[in-house]
Amino acid sequence: MKVVFQGELGAYSELAALSFFPGAEISGLRTLVDVFEAVQNQEALVAVIPVENSSIGPITQCYDLLDEYDFEIFGELITPIRHCLVAHQQCHIEKRRGGIFPPRRTQPVPALSQSTGRLGDSGHAGYRRFGPAHQRKAIVKRRGHCC
Repeated sequence: MKVVFQGELGAYSELAALSFFPGAEISGLRTLVDVFEAVQNQEALVAVIPVENSSIGPITQCYDLLDEYDFEIFGELITPIRHCLVAHQQCHIEKRRGGIFPPRRTQPVPALSQSTGRLGDSGHAGYRRFGPAHQRKAIVKRRGHCC
């Protein structure tokens, strides 16, 4: 069985897919529209999508797409979300010059919204990237250079 989710390997939606469909072939796609199109075109049997977030409420784009594609929700999984501050070993929090944040969107980004209380008042600049899994990838590419 092929299952798709929006995001990269390591995204919370991938963890939900692995929990809900152990042993399935699971693939991450770039956008939610890509996820719905994959199911519509029978490239995947099911999709795992976020419909609500405890910090920002409903993920309205998912509801809009559910209505547009006439798909149904057949299960629910509540996944605890735990964010971590990730940096190379050589970096020290007091020397941090910035952070990696998602690009500007018309809808709040869950990971950034949930972390604003911890990082938002630090006065540091942000680098725009997609979700947390993409952010981790960008940090690894920096190879020891502090933010």
